[in-house]
Amino acid sequence: MTRLDYMFFEYGEENVRRWCTSLRIFRLCKTYPYPNDMHPDRFIACIHFSADEELDRIMQDLELTEDTNRPEQSRFRLYNEKTSAGWQLLNGLSIYMTINKLLQVITLEVSGTESDQFKLDETTFDRAKKIEEFILKLDLVFNIPPQDDNYCFSPKYYPELWEIK
Repeated sequence: MTRLDYMFFEYGEENVRRWCTSLRIFRLCKTYPYPNDMHPDRFIACIHFSADEELDRIMQDLELTEDTNRPEQSRFRLYNEKTSAGWQLLNGLSIYMTINKLLQVITLEVSGTESDQFKLDETTFDRAKKIEEFILKLDLVFNIPPQDDNYCFSPKYYPELWEIK
């Protein structure tokens, strides 16, 4: 079974096709296999920045607030001078955000449902869509695809998803 077949089986072919083709910067990404399966299937967007001043401007434009509904260990925090990660609210919606100053990227991940952090459904897609609508209004540069491998369902790796039937 291919990765795409698995996604069709898991979430329904119609849903996967609609989710993939309805989003401009977020991409549906499958979790990596064991032992790297600590992340769920999710929607990912990646914002590029070129200097700390630009990062500061982007962070201000995103209007982030702390996601107080998350356990203490999952809240956004600085891990070292180059990496920060954790749960935030962007436009009032929950995201997992990672800032990597070495790679000069901000990665936004939308995953899970209220009852299961490893499940995707229409509410997860709607959250990604609303976040995308908000960040597309900002002056940002996006890495497309956000995850450059075939675990990321993008036109680069899965052009058949974007073909008109």
